[in-house]
Amino acid sequence: RFRVARAGGANNKFKKLLQHRLKPYRRQLDNDTMAEETSERILLEVYAETVILGWETKVGEAWEPWIEGQSGEHLEFNKENCIKVLGDLPELFRDLRVNSDKTANFRKEEEEDDLKN
Repeated sequence: RFRVARAGGANNKFKKLLQHRLKPYRRQLDNDTMAEETSERILLEVYAETVILGWETKVGEAWEPWIEGQSGEHLEFNKENCIKVLGDLPELFRDLRVNSDKTANFRKEEEEDDLKN
């Protein structure tokens, strides 16, 4: 399972980092000439730093703070491993992007936080 923050909304770290990383490409963005691979790579890196917060694998009854890599190795969560895994699994990255962008996925947690206060 993946733990994610909302992409957008109150996640100012995401907004600022994305804006900063896209700044050198502003002219290409304005002219719609930016290579898709470049924009995907930037987005992947920004998500790895600001939206994807961690991952876990269920082993028996316990959740372990790693996922299994292609060769069976345990991959701890860090920026480099996150970029590698999501780069190798573009469908997973698309799914995480869609779900981290949905406000409804974060409302329940916000409501629970409000009830605690």
